[in-house]
Amino acid sequence: MIIKNDTSLLPAAGFHNFGFINEMRVSRYFDGNGYRPYDLVVSLREDMSSSARVAILSCYGVFDMNVSMSDGLLKSVISIVEVSHHQIETANFRVFDEEESALRFYCKEFLLEI
Repeated sequence: MIIKNDTSLLPAAGFHNFGFINEMRVSRYFDGNGYRPYDLVVSLREDMSSSARVAILSCYGVFDMNVSMSDGLLKSVISIVEVSHHQIETANFRVFDEEESALRFYCKEFLLEI
């Protein structure tokens, strides 16, 4: 299943089941006119078994990112909320961890692959 920029489809996709952050990659590219905004790819697992399903959350135009790392295995509850009506420049979505505050940021677009 692929979800692009539609937060209404997240509950039916079972997005909250993917609470273990497995990997995060941050990238930023130079396009000749300067640096583009950051992109972030987060790999999330349902559990820590070798057979666990994985969801890939790709976010584009990321800013105001905060990452908090802790020891141990803590399950996160990652939420994506539409904030375009708040008129925050270049932000259409807020992504955050409701449980452990492990991750939070704003982004222009997201793509979720489960």
